[in-house]
Amino acid sequence: MGLVEYFERIFLPQAAKPEPMPFSRPSTVSRPEPAPQQTRFERDLGLHVARAKAKGGPVVAGSIEVVGLDDIRQTLGPRWDAVASRALAIAAEVIAERISEDDFSRDFGDGRFAICFGNCTKPEAEAQARVISNAIKARLIDSMPDETARISVSRFVAEVEPGALDAETGDLTDLLMAQMARMNVEAKQAAHAFRRNMLKEFKVLFAPMWSARDERTHINRCVLDLSLGCSTLAQFRAIADPDQMTATLSDIDRLVLTRVIEAFHANYKATMGATLLVPVSYNTLKDPEGSADYLQLLSAVPPLYLNALALEVTSLPATLPGARLASLLDMLGAFTTKVAVEINGRGDLLDSDVAPRLWGVGWNLYGLDHTDTARNATMSEAVAKARDLGIMTMAHGANSIGLALGAVEAGIEHVDGPAIHLWTHAPRPPTRLNPLSYPKRASNWG
Repeated sequence: MGLVEYFERIFLPQAAKPEPMPFSRPSTVSRPEPAPQQTRFERDLGLHVARAKAKGGPVVAGSIEVVGLDDIRQTLGPRWDAVASRALAIAAEVIAERISEDDFSRDFGDGRFAICFGNCTKPEAEAQARVISNAIKARLIDSMPDETARISVSRFVAEVEPGALDAETGDLTDLLMAQMARMNVEAKQAAHAFRRNMLKEFKVLFAPMWSARDERTHINRCVLDLSLGCSTLAQFRAIADPDQMTATLSDIDRLVLTRVIEAFHANYKATMGATLLVPVSYNTLKDPEGSADYLQLLSAVPPLYLNALALEVTSLPATLPGARLASLLDMLGAFTTKVAVEINGRGDLLDSDVAPRLWGVGWNLYGLDHTDTARNATMSEAVAKARDLGIMTMAHGANSIGLALGAVEAGIEHVDGPAIHLWTHAPRPPTRLNPLSYPKRASNWG
């Protein structure tokens, strides 16, 4: 069994695991639904369906569900009832505040909420549902940060044909929720199949990094070959819900690590002495489930291979506190001393608790030009500060010699990108590297 098969066995079955049917496991918290609300919803739904039939349009409806309350029952013990009741009350408050006067909702009392959008298109309703679910999660964190870390808020919006909602065949609310449950399951199953095929298309390539100090390759940055996967990922984003998208990006991070280990195993002797820089998204590390899976994969990597790896945390939020990032870096530091962060405009992190934990810092040059790098005082100051702290500096994605030179003039030591060297299928050994069409020019490295 190859290393790819070994590591994929750890996470691909999970990635392919079918999603549970929506609302199949409602929270067991006891919070009866108010009878007047039920009556109003049934009445308003009947009127809304009648209007939709008259206009020949669909009924746009959505669901919001507070997920994970049962998962924290054992941890909270006797406090669980109060915490769960408070969490559901917060969700109900937010929904009541956020829906428009044309919308109406129903609280089922078990973590499920139905919303009918009275005058919205489906895209507008999806945007509104996104705002509502984010607001619920934010208020839960503000009100109960310790208790609600593992609680999530799911949402689903669908267009239901009014012909499927016939009061003569059953309760309108039951019919609506059954239709939405069926459509949600079908959408999730389609997204899972799409995701599995998409993950097979991604390939990992290597971008040799040029050292301005000695004009050699010491580091190979691992990159995704998106020639096929990029459009596929965009298509998947259009049909996947946020939780599926988060899980997929986490899968991709683990897939990259897996492919890197396989490549290193196949080219061990030829690439001995080179460092492989592996990106991992901040979103993967901040998610409890995603970080647990990623650390489990790291723990399965042989120590000899770990010595050749460096991990670079990417996609940092603009307002991420240094203390939060430091705690995530400590998790990675348990496996390797080579931990880097793609800081871009976050030079302030070098003044925080993050700095002592860093082996390197990186800048993404995508969309920049020579002036943005060579004459960027903020970048130059951060580079100088990193150098004083003994932290390695790197720049990624230089697509022109001018941009690469600008990064070097700013003091950055290691640069990669199409202007330096084309991506390769195997890591490049630590040998002399002459960038493509590189003109000799004085730099901060002399």
